[in-house]
Amino acid sequence: MSAKWVAGRVRAQALARRRLGPGRARMLAGSASLPDALASLAATPYGHAVTRDQGLAEAQHAVAATLLWHLRVLAGWLPRDGVTVLRAAAGWFELANVDGLLQRMEGLPQEEPYALGALEASWARLSDAPDAAGLRDRLAATPWGDPGAADPYAIRLFLRLSWASHVSARGGGAGGG
Repeated sequence: MSAKWVAGRVRAQALARRRLGPGRARMLAGSASLPDALASLAATPYGHAVTRDQGLAEAQHAVAATLLWHLRVLAGWLPRDGVTVLRAAAGWFELANVDGLLQRMEGLPQEEPYALGALEASWARLSDAPDAAGLRDRLAATPWGDPGAADPYAIRLFLRLSWASHVSARGGGAGGG
Protein backbone atom coordinates (compact mmCIF):
# COMPACT_ATOMS: atom_id res chain seq x y z
CA MET A 1 0.00 0.00 0.00
CA SER A 2 1.44 3.37 -1.02
CA ALA A 3 1.98 6.30 1.32
CA LYS A 4 -0.87 8.18 -0.41
CA TRP A 5 -3.30 5.33 0.29
CA VAL A 6 -2.21 5.26 3.92
CA ALA A 7 -2.60 9.04 4.18
CA GLY A 8 -6.03 8.82 2.54
CA ARG A 9 -7.13 6.12 4.95
CA VAL A 10 -5.98 8.14 7.96
CA ARG A 11 -7.76 11.24 6.63
CA ALA A 12 -10.94 9.25 5.91
CA GLN A 13 -10.94 7.87 9.46
CA ALA A 14 -10.52 11.39 10.86
CA LEU A 15 -13.42 12.63 8.75
CA ALA A 16 -15.58 9.67 9.81
CA ARG A 17 -15.01 10.49 13.49
CA ARG A 18 -16.60 13.90 12.86
CA ARG A 19 -19.84 12.50 11.43
CA LEU A 20 -23.07 12.82 13.35
CA GLY A 21 -23.79 9.11 13.52
CA PRO A 22 -27.18 7.46 13.84
CA GLY A 23 -27.97 8.65 17.37
CA ARG A 24 -27.25 12.31 16.74
CA ALA A 25 -29.01 12.12 13.37
CA ARG A 26 -32.14 10.70 15.07
CA MET A 27 -31.96 13.44 17.70
CA LEU A 28 -31.68 16.06 14.96
CA ALA A 29 -34.61 14.54 13.06
CA GLY A 30 -36.69 14.63 16.24
CA SER A 31 -36.15 18.37 16.76
CA ALA A 32 -39.30 20.30 17.62
CA SER A 33 -38.78 22.81 14.81
CA LEU A 34 -36.50 23.72 11.93
CA PRO A 35 -34.83 26.52 13.95
CA ASP A 36 -34.11 24.02 16.75
CA ALA A 37 -32.66 21.53 14.27
CA LEU A 38 -30.54 24.21 12.62
CA ALA A 39 -29.24 25.40 16.00
CA SER A 40 -28.20 21.83 16.81
CA LEU A 41 -26.65 21.28 13.39
CA ALA A 42 -24.79 24.59 13.54
CA ALA A 43 -22.96 23.28 16.62
CA THR A 44 -21.52 20.34 14.66
CA PRO A 45 -18.85 20.11 11.96
CA TYR A 46 -21.59 21.20 9.54
CA GLY A 47 -21.75 24.56 11.33
CA HIS A 48 -19.39 26.31 8.94
CA ALA A 49 -22.06 26.06 6.23
CA VAL A 50 -25.31 25.64 8.18
CA THR A 51 -26.63 28.67 10.02
CA ARG A 52 -29.61 29.16 12.30
CA ASP A 53 -31.39 31.51 9.89
CA GLN A 54 -31.49 29.24 6.83
CA GLY A 55 -34.57 27.73 5.29
CA LEU A 56 -34.87 23.98 4.84
CA ALA A 57 -33.65 23.94 1.22
CA GLU A 58 -30.66 26.14 2.06
CA ALA A 59 -29.74 23.95 5.02
CA GLN A 60 -30.03 20.77 2.96
CA HIS A 61 -27.79 22.31 0.30
CA ALA A 62 -25.29 23.38 2.97
CA VAL A 63 -25.14 19.87 4.45
CA ALA A 64 -24.55 18.39 1.00
CA ALA A 65 -21.90 21.03 0.24
CA THR A 66 -20.14 20.08 3.48
CA LEU A 67 -20.08 16.44 2.42
CA LEU A 68 -18.65 17.47 -0.95
CA TRP A 69 -16.00 19.60 0.77
CA HIS A 70 -14.94 16.58 2.83
CA LEU A 71 -14.75 14.44 -0.31
CA ARG A 72 -12.59 17.12 -1.94
CA VAL A 73 -10.27 17.21 1.09
CA LEU A 74 -10.03 13.42 1.03
CA ALA A 75 -9.26 13.50 -2.69
CA GLY A 76 -6.25 15.69 -1.94
CA TRP A 77 -4.75 12.89 0.15
CA LEU A 78 -5.41 10.01 -2.23
CA PRO A 79 -3.50 8.70 -5.25
CA ARG A 80 -5.02 9.10 -8.72
CA ASP A 81 -6.94 5.80 -8.51
CA GLY A 82 -8.62 6.93 -5.30
CA VAL A 83 -9.56 10.29 -6.81
CA THR A 84 -11.14 8.45 -9.74
CA VAL A 85 -13.35 6.50 -7.34
CA LEU A 86 -14.30 9.66 -5.44
CA ARG A 87 -15.03 11.47 -8.71
CA ALA A 88 -17.52 8.74 -9.62
CA ALA A 89 -19.19 9.01 -6.20
CA ALA A 90 -19.21 12.82 -6.40
CA GLY A 91 -20.96 12.59 -9.76
CA TRP A 92 -24.19 13.12 -7.81
CA PHE A 93 -23.10 16.72 -7.15
CA GLU A 94 -22.39 17.33 -10.83
CA LEU A 95 -25.78 15.80 -11.62
CA ALA A 96 -27.38 18.19 -9.10
CA ASN A 97 -25.62 21.10 -10.80
CA VAL A 98 -27.06 20.03 -14.15
CA ASP A 99 -30.51 19.76 -12.53
CA GLY A 100 -30.10 23.37 -11.39
CA LEU A 101 -29.00 24.43 -14.86
CA LEU A 102 -32.08 22.78 -16.36
CA GLN A 103 -34.26 24.55 -13.76
CA ARG A 104 -32.77 27.88 -14.83
CA MET A 105 -33.46 27.00 -18.48
CA GLU A 106 -37.07 26.27 -17.48
CA GLY A 107 -37.35 29.65 -15.77
CA LEU A 108 -37.35 28.18 -12.26
CA PRO A 109 -35.17 29.17 -9.30
CA GLN A 110 -31.76 27.51 -9.27
CA GLU A 111 -29.67 26.53 -6.26
CA GLU A 112 -26.08 27.67 -6.09
CA PRO A 113 -23.99 25.11 -8.01
CA TYR A 114 -21.76 22.89 -5.94
CA ALA A 115 -18.03 23.67 -6.13
CA LEU A 116 -16.56 20.41 -7.39
CA GLY A 117 -12.87 21.25 -7.60
CA ALA A 118 -10.74 18.25 -8.53
CA LEU A 119 -13.82 16.01 -8.42
CA GLU A 120 -15.36 17.71 -11.44
CA ALA A 121 -15.86 15.50 -14.46
CA SER A 122 -17.61 17.85 -16.89
CA TRP A 123 -19.32 20.74 -15.11
CA ALA A 124 -17.08 23.49 -16.54
CA ARG A 125 -18.05 22.40 -20.06
CA LEU A 126 -21.74 22.17 -19.20
CA SER A 127 -22.33 25.13 -16.91
CA ASP A 128 -22.94 27.75 -19.59
CA ALA A 129 -24.99 25.67 -22.04
CA PRO A 130 -27.57 28.02 -23.59
CA ASP A 131 -30.47 25.56 -23.73
CA ALA A 132 -31.36 21.88 -23.37
CA ALA A 133 -30.27 21.09 -26.93
CA GLY A 134 -26.90 22.69 -26.30
CA LEU A 135 -26.63 20.81 -23.01
CA ARG A 136 -27.36 17.53 -24.77
CA ASP A 137 -24.62 18.24 -27.35
CA ARG A 138 -22.12 19.06 -24.60
CA LEU A 139 -23.06 16.01 -22.53
CA ALA A 140 -22.45 13.79 -25.56
CA ALA A 141 -18.81 14.91 -25.54
CA THR A 142 -18.29 14.07 -21.84
CA PRO A 143 -18.01 10.88 -19.82
CA TRP A 144 -21.73 11.24 -19.10
CA GLY A 145 -22.58 10.46 -22.73
CA ASP A 146 -25.44 11.42 -25.04
CA PRO A 147 -28.83 11.47 -23.33
CA GLY A 148 -30.49 10.73 -26.65
CA ALA A 149 -32.90 13.65 -26.41
CA ALA A 150 -32.93 17.32 -25.46
CA ASP A 151 -35.99 16.97 -23.26
CA PRO A 152 -35.13 18.04 -19.66
CA TYR A 153 -36.86 14.96 -18.20
CA ALA A 154 -34.92 12.64 -20.52
CA ILE A 155 -31.66 14.39 -19.65
CA ARG A 156 -32.34 14.07 -15.91
CA LEU A 157 -33.26 10.40 -16.18
CA PHE A 158 -30.28 9.64 -18.41
CA LEU A 159 -27.86 11.34 -16.02
CA ARG A 160 -29.12 9.28 -13.10
CA LEU A 161 -28.74 6.06 -15.05
CA SER A 162 -25.33 7.13 -16.33
CA TRP A 163 -24.21 7.99 -12.80
CA ALA A 164 -25.40 4.63 -11.48
CA SER A 165 -23.50 2.90 -14.27
CA HIS A 166 -20.29 4.84 -13.51
CA VAL A 167 -20.49 4.05 -9.80
CA SER A 168 -21.28 0.39 -10.50
CA ALA A 169 -18.36 0.13 -12.93
CA ARG A 170 -15.93 1.07 -10.15
CA GLY A 171 -16.53 -2.40 -8.73
CA GLY A 172 -16.95 -3.56 -5.21
CA GLY A 173 -19.95 -2.88 -3.08
CA ALA A 174 -20.80 -0.50 -0.35
CA GLY A 175 -20.43 -2.24 2.94
CA GLY A 176 -21.58 -1.64 6.43
CA GLY A 177 -18.20 -2.81 7.75
